[in-house]
Amino acid sequence: MNDTWQAVIADENGHVYNSTTDALNVLWEDDEIRIRVVRGTAAPWVDVDGGLRMPHSYSSGDVASDIECYLVDDDESVSAAVRFAQAKAMAAGLNTAEATR
Repeated sequence: MNDTWQAVIADENGHVYNSTTDALNVLWEDDEIRIRVVRGTAAPWVDVDGGLRMPHSYSSGDVASDIECYLVDDDESVSAAVRFAQAKAMAAGLNTAEATR
């Protein structure tokens, strides 16, 4: 089991993307996406095509943050790129906290 916290950006079908730029190559700007900080049972898994997918079920303790937002927003402060950067910082902080306890 992967107990390392990680930030994940995924579309409504659970397909995981490396960045908002990658997501924009596939999705529309006004598509809703999920940005999560996850570990363990909530971490992405590799599907038969080799892509990453979000699990349909997981332990609630394995999700530290779950945000739905538009891929691109007129208000840059709530854009997916900003929120994904925040999620990555949160995951890094959680991993540091776990390592020092």
